[in-house]
Amino acid sequence: MHPFPRHPWRVALFLLVIAAITDPTRGLAQNAKKPADLALESKKLADEKVSKAFAKADRNSDRQLTREEFLADRVPAEAAKRDFLLFDLDGDEALSLEEFSTLPTVAEPEFRGPLPDPMQVLVDQVMSALDKSLNNWKENPKVEVDAQAFITAFSKRFEKYTPQLADREADPDGNGKVTRDEARRFLEIQFGVRRGDGKLLRLPNGRVVNYMLYLHVDLNKNDKLERAEFIERSYGDPAHVDKEFDEVNANGDDSLSFEEWCRVKGRAVVDPIMEFSQMDTNFDAFVDLPELVAGTPESKHKITASVFPGFDLNRDGKLSLPEYRLTMQANMVLPWQTILTDSNGDGTLSFTEFKFDPMLFPLLRTVYFLRLDANSSGTLDPKEFSFTLKVPNEFFVMNSDGTGWRSLFLFEGHPSCGSPAVSSDGKLIAFDAVPLKQQQQQASAIFVMSIDGGNPRQIASGMMPTWSMDGQKLACSRSAPVYGVWLMDLEGDDHKHVGSGWGAQLSPDGTKIAFTEGTALKTYDIETETIQTILDGETNPYRQIYWNSTWAPDGKRFCLRGVKADGTWEVATVNMTGDKPELKVHHSGKVGMNDPAWHPQGDRIVFAMTCPERSRMQLYEFNPNKNGPPTLLKGQDETRHNKGSCWTPDGKRLIIVSGDY
Repeated sequence: MHPFPRHPWRVALFLLVIAAITDPTRGLAQNAKKPADLALESKKLADEKVSKAFAKADRNSDRQLTREEFLADRVPAEAAKRDFLLFDLDGDEALSLEEFSTLPTVAEPEFRGPLPDPMQVLVDQVMSALDKSLNNWKENPKVEVDAQAFITAFSKRFEKYTPQLADREADPDGNGKVTRDEARRFLEIQFGVRRGDGKLLRLPNGRVVNYMLYLHVDLNKNDKLERAEFIERSYGDPAHVDKEFDEVNANGDDSLSFEEWCRVKGRAVVDPIMEFSQMDTNFDAFVDLPELVAGTPESKHKITASVFPGFDLNRDGKLSLPEYRLTMQANMVLPWQTILTDSNGDGTLSFTEFKFDPMLFPLLRTVYFLRLDANSSGTLDPKEFSFTLKVPNEFFVMNSDGTGWRSLFLFEGHPSCGSPAVSSDGKLIAFDAVPLKQQQQQASAIFVMSIDGGNPRQIASGMMPTWSMDGQKLACSRSAPVYGVWLMDLEGDDHKHVGSGWGAQLSPDGTKIAFTEGTALKTYDIETETIQTILDGETNPYRQIYWNSTWAPDGKRFCLRGVKADGTWEVATVNMTGDKPELKVHHSGKVGMNDPAWHPQGDRIVFAMTCPERSRMQLYEFNPNKNGPPTLLKGQDETRHNKGSCWTPDGKRLIIVSGDY
């Protein structure tokens, strides 16, 4: 077994990939000038119709078509002239049978001859680096290298761009060694030429499997498409989709394999060659931006907007056919049109944030990211690629009758803020916030500001503050200096660690602090310093009780959010007096729920959960004294994620936390 070099090949490999990303058409002309290499496959794919058409046009029977021979009797003439330019692959001013067979107007798409693939040029260049580093591996193809060393070295070199690589992709036969053919197959998988099992996604005739749609249809992720999945999710004509399934279900097992999927007409395999020809309405053998936009379905307009300048490699303001074939919209092997989010809120999209589900083809993803990064900043700005900017949390206020929604306060530099609580005199708001560059729980601090918003001052580190009756202390949860429940002095340093647990909530009369510990709900009596268990962790139905719960205004009940072992979320109330908790569930579902707020009159509880109709986190309300489902809170902004709230002591206004953090 050939020893695997430690360093030289990795440096060369990385440099060549970056060079290829800069100019992926480099080397394409050399490949295109070898029609003899394509002849064998072309002759196998070219059917009798192609051969007869070629022979008919070849008037002097010299086995090639001059421009004049090709253009004779072809209409429209402008399109024919363009096609001659596009498919004269070696530039010798004549079409061979092999080149003629690649024309989309000559043969059915599946019978077209093979075209040089610009994505394979990237693979060629990386393979060239491997060949050189492994003592001319190309000249000694029988040499094998250690599979684990290959994977480790490759992963280390590209650790910024690649997740954990699958050993089986490099060593499909599992013998612990990598042959040159296996190495090339591995690279083709990383570039999205093949899927993980080695089956082609980019076909020799220029067509591309719509793998994005295949993955979408495969709802249960078992790598086959059941009839119900195909009918409901493949976007087929409802009147014919069932018959369409039967036509391609060759073995009658009521599910489609990947190979059977590829036989679905119209949408299983897309044709960038035909797309390009149809977009090029002025027949100049290029596609400019207006032509690209006009010829692209609306579903792809998001990624179409990012084509220039990143994929216009020579910056001439138009795309050649090889350039177009490398665009995201011509290579739908993953859902590139997914709306990505600037998750850290810095206004740009990092490579880590540039992710698509599932996380496949890491080097292809790298190619696209670096191509889109036109200013080479290492991140994508909104002009380079469309994504959703993460909206900082902001405090809004509205009247109890649903009128008067307006902004109250935006804490600059602290996009993650929440857990508002109003002092008993209605003059101050306490809340927690985390600075932009420190998005960790440990960085959270408690602030206090005027009820009108503005000029917040930091009190101490901590989260989820609630007020004492006299407005002099705050109960909260802290990660440090000691984890647990704390009672904090607002003006001094009389801070007391009450005990372990989380989600401290002072009772309305200021005598007790409710908190969770493990899966139990407990209270701490401030005067006697004793702890009482309300819901035992061993017997209550929840695997977790979440924080930011709320007391009833009379202190007799407590509203909490719990999640069961099966993932069901519930909003429930529990008695806080007597020996029986009498847990009452008011709403349950499979979506997460946020921060309930109990109105001072006792007849309204507002909480947040995802609204399927609005695709946003929205506020809902219910009457805890009656039976009935929660309803959407009137007056809230339907376009924002409204995630938490608290009432003012007089019950006239609701303070809302709204944003993406």
